[in-house]
Amino acid sequence: TGTESWTGNGTPTASGGWLKIANHATDPYVISPTGLAIDGNAFSQMRVRIRKHGTPTWDGYVWWRELADITWDNARRSALTEPTYDANGIGMVTVNPSWGITLDRIRIDLSTVQDATNWFEIDWVAVGRPSPGASSAALLDEQLTRATAVSSEATARNTLATKLLGTSDLVQIIHWVVELILYPQPYLVKIQ
Repeated sequence: TGTESWTGNGTPTASGGWLKIANHATDPYVISPTGLAIDGNAFSQMRVRIRKHGTPTWDGYVWWRELADITWDNARRSALTEPTYDANGIGMVTVNPSWGITLDRIRIDLSTVQDATNWFEIDWVAVGRPSPGASSAALLDEQLTRATAVSSEATARNTLATKLLGTSDLVQIIHWVVELILYPQPYLVKIQ
């Protein structure tokens, strides 16, 4: 789909839906087009899906400007934590900058040097609200609740099998069921 008007310190290129930051010996970065008009107070999170090739040195930052800004200001930048990469070198960067303004454009720096064998590329950038996620404690509590419920259900089934069949041994129960199917016996019911 092309570079979609992204520029940078050198001209970025697009291939297969990925935006490759231009190679640069001192400061590779990409800059979004102007006119984003994103309310930084309402949309406080940015996510970037990236792919790493070779072993570029991580030095990640996101910079932001509002419409009246002319230059990039260190007061309007936030460090990006290097992600964990999968087997294909793909990772997800998540940052919650204190934008505090209406964003006109953003700049993304991922490394100090980018060359033909060590480089980053970007699949997509999203600015939005943090998703309401369950905390680790809530997830653990849910797991324990489910495990307790499954254990209680298993105990209840074993108790029922013992009452009905005199055993909860699965092998013995299957043997009886097969016997009933292969060698049906008439049931005698005593009427009083």
